Amino acid sequence: MFTLGIEIPDDFVDVRTKDLELAYDDWSALFKTARIHFLTGEDSLATIEFSLIADHYPQPDLYDKAQIGLADILLRRTPYRESIEELQAMVFADPLYAEEEIELLKAEIL
Repeated sequence: MFTLGIEIPDDFVDVRTKDLELAYDDWSALFKTARIHFLTGEDSLATIEFSLIADHYPQPDLYDKAQIGLADILLRRTPYRESIEELQAMVFADPLYAEEEIELLKAEIL
């Protein structure tokens, strides 16, 4: 799990991985919550939430959005190379993101 070096208590990990059979609305709500946390500067929470989606959500529609979220956090906090690696993990299942746009974004990061 990508965590930006954030310490996650073991009991939290046990709770969050115990039952990941969530409905789409639950995953969508988790994404929206992560986005709010990102926009309000709560990168630790946003990182955990985006990582849960990227690591466990079974469909690719929110996966790319979570990868963009993780890349945005990395761009704000760490070297640019790691941000680009997150963008390269995208699968482009969501029509919101085109490969050309992501290539342009990667070029802007450099």
